[in-house]
Amino acid sequence: MKEQKFVVNPPRRMLFLFKNTANNGLTTSRKILPACILVIFIISITSYAQVKIEKAVDAYRMSVDGKPFELKGVTFGMPIKEDSIDASFKELQNLGVNAIRNWGCGNDTQLLLDTAAKYDIKVLLGLWMRHGRSGAEGDDNFNYVNDEKGKENQFNDAIKWVNKFKDHKALLGWGVGNEVILNIGSEEEKVAYAKFLEKVCSEIKKLDPNHPIFSAGAWTIEWKYWKQYVPSLDVYGVNTYGWGATALPDELKKNEIDKPYVLTEFGPRGEWDAPKDSNGLKIEPSEKEKVDTIIQGVPKMVKANKECLGAFIFNFGKSTNHGAVWLNFKIGDAYRPYFWAIREVYTGNKSPDTCPEIYEFTIPNSVVKPEDWVPVVLKVSDKEDKDIKISFNYNYREKGSREEKDAIKPLNSRKNDDGSYSIQAPKDEGLFKIYAYCQDSYPNLSIAYTSLFVTKQGGGVGEPGQKAQLPFFVFDNTTPQTKLPYIPSGLMGNFKAMKHNMECTDNPHSAPNCIEVTYSATGEWIGLAWQSPANDWGGEKAGGYDLTGAKSFKFWARGKEGGEKVKFGFGMIGREKKYFDTAKKETGDLVLEKEWKEYTISLEGCDLRRIKTGFTMFFGGQGKPITFYLDDIRYE
Repeated sequence: MKEQKFVVNPPRRMLFLFKNTANNGLTTSRKILPACILVIFIISITSYAQVKIEKAVDAYRMSVDGKPFELKGVTFGMPIKEDSIDASFKELQNLGVNAIRNWGCGNDTQLLLDTAAKYDIKVLLGLWMRHGRSGAEGDDNFNYVNDEKGKENQFNDAIKWVNKFKDHKALLGWGVGNEVILNIGSEEEKVAYAKFLEKVCSEIKKLDPNHPIFSAGAWTIEWKYWKQYVPSLDVYGVNTYGWGATALPDELKKNEIDKPYVLTEFGPRGEWDAPKDSNGLKIEPSEKEKVDTIIQGVPKMVKANKECLGAFIFNFGKSTNHGAVWLNFKIGDAYRPYFWAIREVYTGNKSPDTCPEIYEFTIPNSVVKPEDWVPVVLKVSDKEDKDIKISFNYNYREKGSREEKDAIKPLNSRKNDDGSYSIQAPKDEGLFKIYAYCQDSYPNLSIAYTSLFVTKQGGGVGEPGQKAQLPFFVFDNTTPQTKLPYIPSGLMGNFKAMKHNMECTDNPHSAPNCIEVTYSATGEWIGLAWQSPANDWGGEKAGGYDLTGAKSFKFWARGKEGGEKVKFGFGMIGREKKYFDTAKKETGDLVLEKEWKEYTISLEGCDLRRIKTGFTMFFGGQGKPITFYLDDIRYE
């Protein structure tokens, strides 16, 4: 434990003990000294650390007891138990974390704060405010307009915790409410909540002038209410995932807000903001994309923004359910690549052991009958560990309780004679998320994801697409744009910031022209799909092409500067639509080179009877505008 400095005067009772010790001689001293040591230790834990936030000439600054404090935070979802909490905080130190955030107080909060103080880690202590309607955060409902008794209970509960913990050495500040306005229906209720929030925050400020007050909202949804009704807030907390945080300084200026912000939750792109694959499943970011969001995102979205005090990266927990696999950087006792990315960005130290690297995980025949055995393609390696434990699991989100929809369950699998794997489809019908778990002996755990649609009809597709003659060009230089088989009409995400020029003559791969794509934004994400027919996402329209016989999908690409990251593929329309894409594949994030390079997607095992989305591209904001070029896109 680091040496503690007292920041409050010792109570009179302690001074009395010291006085009696001095007057009563050695024998009395021996009796009193242990009690004095105990009192000193208690005060070192419970004496407050004064936290200040000040605006310097160039940026906002946070300090603790007069010393600069560079926030390196994570959200904390670990069990708070006496037999395990020390291990959790040792790992936090290993990560380089100096602050954690939770969402509410309870009987275990004292243990949490005491342990945090022991390891010199600060706590943004949550004070939970009830949501107005059930949603992602739970099934609670509360009316801030009519329920005066309920508001009184919440107010008294919050103030109880403030009085209990305001002088604790580990306290960084108060986090009052989490995404409450997002989860309130009417405008009247939103305003009523905002006024109630000010009542709570203003009282906290009276009771504890030594710690700043935060509140967390989803993106900037709550800002206009905070600005008008909650002047007592010191810091605006923003829960945002992916690359959208690059836009926050501009949002502050646009809304004329002169306060600092903290990313109270930050991590890879979430399920709510993810595109769907050809079966209709939300596409979870790959392990590489999650790592890149941290390694590249924290310097660009946190450290480079003078209004930003830091981030709490989501989430340090041990859960094994669907949400945990998506966003936790540990699963059980195993470390995800995401864990080591946080350690690297907070300490500069790289992983002591390389995580398994999954190059490909696909199910070529992704529409099957219940309990069919289905071949999968899994390519994985580990530089240090040849003995990688492989297992397969599934998640089914279409029916059941909240807990049942979040559960991840084991899937029957077998290793074939050629070293490949097959899995057995679940016995129920519906859309399933399939996971490949690849764990080495460290243990590091890498996970890949794909979808499987189970139906009694199996792979029947109804009307196939128009029969195509191979090679089949999505784009080449001898076909006028008006006669292209697929039209780039499927716009997604922040499409207003994107332009694509189909007649670019700037160094095409094949003369006279190529495709130029420019994206002027620095954050958010964009998707573009080449469709047949144009502007069709499935629905009741037939179309597409029967590409049966094609062995590979190829295209040429280059970046204007090199280093641009883009994901390419084909197939997007899910099985929930009448006319869907019968196959879907993606490259994962490609890092483009400045010179032209050809890329190939294998079509082995793909059902190509109706491909309505002939080409797709997805990319996130990369901290600066980007431009890249495409040419000779074809199936052959």
